[in-house]
Amino acid sequence: MIFKPLPWMSLFTIAGLAVLAVLGTWQLNRLAWKTDLLAKLSAQMDVEPQAIDRLGLQSAGANCLDYRFTSVQVDGKFIGEPVYVYAVRESKPAHQIFRSLRQSTGETLIIDTGYVPYDQHNLALADPVSDKPTRITGIVRCPKSPGMFTPAPDLETRLWYVADLPDMALHLAPGVTPATGFYLQRVADAGSKGVWPRTRNPSTMLQQIPNNHLGYALTWFGLAAVLLVIYIVFHVNQGRLRFRK
Repeated sequence: MIFKPLPWMSLFTIAGLAVLAVLGTWQLNRLAWKTDLLAKLSAQMDVEPQAIDRLGLQSAGANCLDYRFTSVQVDGKFIGEPVYVYAVRESKPAHQIFRSLRQSTGETLIIDTGYVPYDQHNLALADPVSDKPTRITGIVRCPKSPGMFTPAPDLETRLWYVADLPDMALHLAPGVTPATGFYLQRVADAGSKGVWPRTRNPSTMLQQIPNNHLGYALTWFGLAAVLLVIYIVFHVNQGRLRFRK
């Protein structure tokens, strides 16, 4: 075999292969991380709902991310007026409903009670658990901060475009300060199917969390293979690489 590599092209190819290999390996590591994360969230969601005061989520220094999708129960009564967060549900615009719930312990939480079609706020007030002491079964969710391009909330219609709990809390129940480091997403029981507000299925939500890292890794490794083939073919065509004398 005769091989006379072009120095500049060889340096470029080696650097390119190194970068692509690092990116591919990084995506494999991300794949392992995401797989473990989804398994953890699934396990937390599948356990028997536990009382929120036993969870430690309301203690100082608790990190909401450690409790995502954990099944919980809380007793209390809704107070104040709802606020809405714009969402797309079943491929249609909708309003996710958030309310303050005063627990039997006196502490106040924010509850995502479900969603209604965007032009039918009256359905939110028809919620059968909205005006009496109730037990809420749900999962722990974490708030989001508005981004640079997130529209400002419409205070007249009480509509937000992201679940910005600290800001929403100011308008849920005047004079009451609910916890804003997390909220509970209500999970409907079997008998409430088809009743407004409708709740989202946590299992379906978990399945919708993207885990495309294997595809990304194969893309980077594939590009590395293509780059190597181009390098070899170029040298063969230039007579710089011969496999026979």
